[in-house]
Amino acid sequence: MSGKVLDAPKVIKKGEKANMNAAEVDHVEARSKGGSNSYKNMQVLSKRENLGKRDH
Repeated sequence: MSGKVLDAPKVIKKGEKANMNAAEVDHVEARSKGGSNSYKNMQVLSKRENLGKRDH
């Protein structure tokens, strides 16, 4: 986590660019790898940080 102040998330319309600094709730351990939906397995990241965690 970067420590930056994040923007409030908002619904974007078709054709709008996503705000890469918007806050998102992330699973620390992915659900696909056995992680739970418990608040203990959640963290707040920016959209950019969350996208960077994805498996390639």
